Amino acid sequence: MTAPDKPEDAPLRAEIQFFMDKVFQISLAYFALLVSTLAFSTSQVTDDAAKAAGMTTGSLIACALLLLNILYATLSGACLFAVLKRGLFALMERSRVSQTWRRWEVFVRDDSHSHGVINMRRIAWNIDNYYVTPIFIGVIVVSGFSYWYCLSAGSTSAIWVSSILIVLHIVPLAIIYYLGKLNTVCRRIARTP
Repeated sequence: MTAPDKPEDAPLRAEIQFFMDKVFQISLAYFALLVSTLAFSTSQVTDDAAKAAGMTTGSLIACALLLLNILYATLSGACLFAVLKRGLFALMERSRVSQTWRRWEVFVRDDSHSHGVINMRRIAWNIDNYYVTPIFIGVIVVSGFSYWYCLSAGSTSAIWVSSILIVLHIVPLAIIYYLGKLNTVCRRIARTP
């Protein structure tokens, strides 16, 4: 990041950098835990834990994936929300942030700027903002498959645990929903002179 035009921009920019770094770190940790969970699924410890829980090993792994997906989507979604919220502040508090930063916030949210340079559609213009979208889609697909697997396994404990975990997906889904709402508000404000 470049030095801010106004000294009061520095703490807000540092917070944005912090939360963006956390999204990246959380994503790396998610993939490491995903691989570890799948690798651990063949161990005797996992078999013993599954038997103790009254589940098959596959059901236990499916429940672990459901829990991992909840944690990832909640943490990364909350960090992304924090970034957008700080961008909203920059858009709303015009006199308190530098003009350069405010112009940047407007520029990144207004795809009409792309038409003079490159004819891009809205999705292409914002591709750098949507890099976690494939991960979120993967989380939804893996969670759906894991829940289906637990239901089809027939174990009462697997059904109960996976049902509770699938209901808890409401939290990250709500965060993702409100990310979209906040993004819409930021775009609307960016378009007002």
